[in-house]
Amino acid sequence: MKAFRFILMGFWVTTFCLAEDVKRGPSIGADNQEAIKKTQELLKDPANLQKNAEASKLFELMGNEAGSKQDLSNTTASIFGDLAAKTGGDPEKLRKLLEEAKSNPEAFANQLSAEQKAAISGLAKKIEENNGKKIQLSQSQK
Repeated sequence: MKAFRFILMGFWVTTFCLAEDVKRGPSIGADNQEAIKKTQELLKDPANLQKNAEASKLFELMGNEAGSKQDLSNTTASIFGDLAAKTGGDPEKLRKLLEEAKSNPEAFANQLSAEQKAAISGLAKKIEENNGKKIQLSQSQK
C-alpha cells in the first residue's frame, strides 16, 4: 500500500508539473482535443518523463526496466487524459483538481478507473520486488 501511495504521488507531481507548463501556454479547451492528444503522446514516451525528477525516481525504484518505464508512461498519459476530460481541458481547473489530490490522495485514487488502479498496483509491486532484491543483495554482500 505504501508503494501504491508513493506511485500515486509520483503521478500527481508529474501531472502537476505538466499542468503548470500547460497553464503558462495557451488554453486547451474542450474543442481543442488535438492539444490533449499531443500531450498524451508526449507522456507515453518514457524519455519525456525521465526529465521529471519524480518520474525519474519512480523509474529507479522500479529497477529502470524498459517495460516498467513504459507502463508508468502509459498510465500517466491515461490519467492525464481523464483529468483533461474531467476539467474540459481548462488548465486552471486541472491545477485545482491536482491541488485537491495533493491534500487527499485517497480521494484522487478513488476517481481513477479500475484499469488505472490495477496499473498503479502493478507498478507498486515492481517497486516492492525491486526493493526486496536490493535488500537481498545488501545482505548477501555482508
